[in-house]
Amino acid sequence: MDTGARIKYLREKSGMSQGELADKIGVTRATIAKYENGFSSPKRTIEKLTSIFNVTTDYILCKTDIPYPNIKANRIPVLEKFSEGISFEEIQCVENYEEIPATWGNPSEYFAFHMQGHSMEPRIWDGDIVIAHKQNDVDSGEIAVVLIGNSNVTVKQITKINEGLMLSDFNTSVSTPRFYTSKEVHDLLIRIIGRIKEVRWKL
Repeated sequence: MDTGARIKYLREKSGMSQGELADKIGVTRATIAKYENGFSSPKRTIEKLTSIFNVTTDYILCKTDIPYPNIKANRIPVLEKFSEGISFEEIQCVENYEEIPATWGNPSEYFAFHMQGHSMEPRIWDGDIVIAHKQNDVDSGEIAVVLIGNSNVTVKQITKINEGLMLSDFNTSVSTPRFYTSKEVHDLLIRIIGRIKEVRWKL
């Protein structure tokens, strides 16, 4: 991956258009396009880019694949798969580990997994590592890990409505938003088990 591709990746992951990113750093949309196509260097705006995306300069310039500065960190498990029968305190099928900043608090309150499928693109891509905070509720508009029934774990944007709950994908070509009444939420055992804290891309 080159610098242009990394800028494009970070911009899309942040949900910004080229024009929106251009406005944030004080350049034209054409300049962002040149960055991403490799026709121009972001040297003059690199500090603004690192601030917006909260990554290091070396990460944007592809000198490292570690996006964050060297800070005290804790390890959390990357789960190979979920199962309702396995508690987070007795996790099995741990595929790997990821580091999270110690400032996030107790590492036992977090878990990670590989995104499967294209339903949340372009915010979350197939194969991305998703880091979630364990909690049974989120604010309307946030992205959550949702357990449906006893084993179906999915990632959806949550919209709270008085009569129930709306679960939505970002990629509407995969599926359209689905509304569940309060009764359906109860009968189908639909439960929020985590809030998406961060998404990481790996080579």
